[in-house]
Amino acid sequence: MAFLKSFKSIDNLRRLRNHSCIALWCGNNECNEAWYTWGWRDRYFKKTEVGGKVWEQYTRLYNKILPEVVSKFSPGTFYWPSSPFSRHGAPSKENIGDRHFWDVWGGEKSIDTYLTARSRFFSEYGFQSFPDIETIKRYAPNKSDWNIYSEVMMSHQRAGINANKKIETYLIDEFGKPHDFQSFLYMNQLLQGDAIKMAIEAHRRDMPFCMGHYFGSITTVGLLLRGQAETIMDVGKRNIILCEMLLEIF
Repeated sequence: MAFLKSFKSIDNLRRLRNHSCIALWCGNNECNEAWYTWGWRDRYFKKTEVGGKVWEQYTRLYNKILPEVVSKFSPGTFYWPSSPFSRHGAPSKENIGDRHFWDVWGGEKSIDTYLTARSRFFSEYGFQSFPDIETIKRYAPNKSDWNIYSEVMMSHQRAGINANKKIETYLIDEFGKPHDFQSFLYMNQLLQGDAIKMAIEAHRRDMPFCMGHYFGSITTVGLLLRGQAETIMDVGKRNIILCEMLLEIF
């Protein structure tokens, strides 16, 4: 498996290495964190007989093969074994390396938690928003479906059956109850913008301890099939309010 993945990584390195936006190559997303803090290590070692083999293959691929591939095919570009990552043999820490911060949204803590969260680099965080009403009309043309708990709106939620309720709870706590569906969409986008603005400004105030962050993404592949996401543009290429707010924040 490691042999096959090394070939895939070589292909991707050759295809992407000359893009000016490449800052580093990351081996994997959250696998190191899952091993040490999500119970993967105990699951494999205590409940199966393959724990040692799994970890041996993991370390060989991400700590030996991929760094060598990057060094050969993309020399001069930094390699980071996992994200989040602080050091080998341990979970991530806020004062070393990068951090994925989902206490807000995922952990349902209040938005002002962003004010006290710390990391050297926030490599993942975000806050969900519904897309523009014109985009929603593409997959929910009937007004009878214009309810965040309708079957079609729930089917476009990628974060589980409680996620739309989570959006509503945050929204009512911060802004009060919207009077109709389109108002809900607009206020939700404002809420997302305020949340990310608060986080960005807190991170910038924390320099030089915190020297950067990456939130959500510009858009999400298949957003039309998903609907709600932590993005700043929907599948209809319509900027949501956060996108416009970022121009002022920066």
